[in-house]
Amino acid sequence: MWGAGTMGTQIAELMALEGIRVVLRDADAQAPERARATIGAHLGRRVERGRMDARDAQARLALVDVDPGEAALAEVDLGIEAVPELIEVKRPVLAAMDRLLGPGAIVATNTSSLSVGELAAGLVHPERFLGLHFFHPVAAMRLVEVIRHRGTAPAVMSAAIRLVRDLGKLPIVLQDSPGFIVNRVLMAAMAEVLRYQEETGIDPSSVDAALVGGGVVPVGPFALADALGLDVVLHVQERLVAALGSRFAGGRLAAMVAAGRLGAKRGEGFYRRGEEGKPSPPLAEREAQRVAERFLLAAVLEAVKLLEEGVASARDVDRAMRAGAGFAQGPLRWADEQGLDRVAQRVEELGRQGGGARWQVPPLLRQLLAEGRLGVRTGQGFHAHRSAPGTGRAGG
Repeated sequence: MWGAGTMGTQIAELMALEGIRVVLRDADAQAPERARATIGAHLGRRVERGRMDARDAQARLALVDVDPGEAALAEVDLGIEAVPELIEVKRPVLAAMDRLLGPGAIVATNTSSLSVGELAAGLVHPERFLGLHFFHPVAAMRLVEVIRHRGTAPAVMSAAIRLVRDLGKLPIVLQDSPGFIVNRVLMAAMAEVLRYQEETGIDPSSVDAALVGGGVVPVGPFALADALGLDVVLHVQERLVAALGSRFAGGRLAAMVAAGRLGAKRGEGFYRRGEEGKPSPPLAEREAQRVAERFLLAAVLEAVKLLEEGVASARDVDRAMRAGAGFAQGPLRWADEQGLDRVAQRVEELGRQGGGARWQVPPLLRQLLAEGRLGVRTGQGFHAHRSAPGTGRAGG
């Protein structure tokens, strides 16, 4: 494990819990020891709660080696890079891993927003390189996005998928794409809600309450942004804007970050510390429905783009959004249940209301409509549905 910060420590702990030996390295010579101490403290809490006996905890901690030297790296089967999200920081680390790990080892990046293909470009052995995007907090989040670039060897993909499953996680395989699945779809939906709140002046807590209360997501987008850190969210937003366009721009993130309002870690973001649980001014039912609809429609349009680009299947997009972002229902399944004709109609209406180029019916959706595939009621949409009431048609 290259990088002993928050994510590197969490991934190392997961490996140790599953009985896998871990070697920790970091540019900060003290970071691996701190990471090991953190893992030890977490194991100690498991013992206190009766979830593990003390002997087992010691055995797990003994699997975590702290920077034993370069010679031991030749025995490593998988190297995961988890250093800061900057390409100029990651490239030399990956080059060192490519050089020092044995010829049969897999080299992986835990990047959440950088192109896996771009990172592969500087490697001597790009065929053994892929993305393994774990989600924070690693122990609680079931999803791991497994990202192939054009040169990733099939055997490397297969081995990585097996490992993710052995770790008790859900592997979702996708082609390299900016933001992958979860960050890309979630940020498109969040940007829409950020714009809507700025346009209307509605209290952010009311928007969050409408989406949580409506069963759309377990945590509202403003509370989520505060928890992640507004600087982190802005960083991802800016990368997506640069790679994919202005539909990801929106809200006051840049101004808030410039003012030092970074969210929970600074005590103030969209919420102030201590105000997170306070009752929110409720939105009228129609307004709450409008907020939820715009959030979900923005997610649907971005999900459709992933299908058009061949990044992942409809099934995998929806599974990723449920497992990685907590969506109660995958956006494409939601669209099928709403009716694809109704979805297209609402997108066109929002476009006419001044929503701009982001509210356009995608070619794939137009194609499905032309084929009479309207979703659940016809048995075919983005998904095939086993039964469609009143039609007698069946999907696969």
